[in-house]
Amino acid sequence: MSSTANSYFGRFSLLFHFGILVAVLAGSFGVYGLFSYRALNELQVNGPVYDKVVQGKDLVADILPPPEFIIESYLTAMQLGGQPASAEERSGLIDRLSQLKKEYESRHAFWTQQADLPSDVQDLLLNKADVHAQRFYELAFSQLIPAARRGDVAAMQAAIRPMADEFAQHRTYIDQTVNKANDANAKVEAYAQGRIDTTESTLAIIFSVAMLLGLAYVFWLTHSIRKALGMEITEAAAISRRIADGDLSVELDVRGKPADSMVVAMQSMLTSLRNMAADTQTLAAAAKELKLDVRADASRHHGDYGRIVQGVNQTLDAFILPLKGLIDDMHRMSSEHDKGDIDVMLNAQQYQGEFRTVAQSVNEMVAGHIAVKKKAMACVKEFGEGNFDAPLERFPGKKAFINETI
Repeated sequence: MSSTANSYFGRFSLLFHFGILVAVLAGSFGVYGLFSYRALNELQVNGPVYDKVVQGKDLVADILPPPEFIIESYLTAMQLGGQPASAEERSGLIDRLSQLKKEYESRHAFWTQQADLPSDVQDLLLNKADVHAQRFYELAFSQLIPAARRGDVAAMQAAIRPMADEFAQHRTYIDQTVNKANDANAKVEAYAQGRIDTTESTLAIIFSVAMLLGLAYVFWLTHSIRKALGMEITEAAAISRRIADGDLSVELDVRGKPADSMVVAMQSMLTSLRNMAADTQTLAAAAKELKLDVRADASRHHGDYGRIVQGVNQTLDAFILPLKGLIDDMHRMSSEHDKGDIDVMLNAQQYQGEFRTVAQSVNEMVAGHIAVKKKAMACVKEFGEGNFDAPLERFPGKKAFINETI
């Protein structure tokens, strides 16, 4: 995230950011609920879409006669018994009546398979009304149509009367079926509307409860986070950056803060770092004063802090112990030389690295001084024996005083 974004988010508290989150979620749920509400109102029973569907069905029902109500069959039979003008016209009416019977039987079979019809509607439509419809078609095909084919007007008139009676009975039961179906439809529509109203109310309650729970959770979470941090998250980030930059002068207020909070842990970390810094300064001051035995107390530090301090002590030991050994050996060599044992030298092989180089250099320096002395004493010996022509090499630098003295 860019520094600009960090600066922007750093200006506001954690509660503010969670509040923004809740507001966004609430707005999203609100828009969702609004569209859901509009969709339910549009698609519900007696809603705009439902009304259009019902309107289309009502229009078709008003234009076309229903197959299950044999009104068209009755009108066709009446037309056939009304002395059609020609045999061709009678044949067409007979074919039409046969087709209407097939359509009736097809739709009757369909409704017979609908197990969810109310029992009283089933009884009226599939039993009582059907009985008279079957009788109507039986009279039509056994009496009316044969008489029409013969052109027997009297027989046709005789067949029409009982057919009209059957149709009248059929229509009575059909009217009762329609009334029962309308009542059932009204109950279904009322139930559907009630379910929609209940669903809308339930959705509103769920939304409200969810929002309240969300807000309660946000407040609880914010409180828990602030309690765990012991401070605002932006303040914790700023203090962490100062510590990371080496500023150990940070003052933290831990009064009344839980022992497991981050601010208490940060205070403990600061104490450890300050103790390490103090020990480092103590070691540095001791080194300036050549107090080579001073060490930091690693037991005062915990975990890796203690291991770091112990590592510093070990680093000092790795340097100072050989140095002290070299100094002790030089004191011993000096003491032996003072006693006259000028052949005593440092054992350079027991030292490592640059300490060996120092020991070798000391040995070479001492050996050089002794060699000069031996050469001068040899020349003096020759003089003592009367050889005043004894040679003495010219010594460099300030050693030339030996040549001048001799």
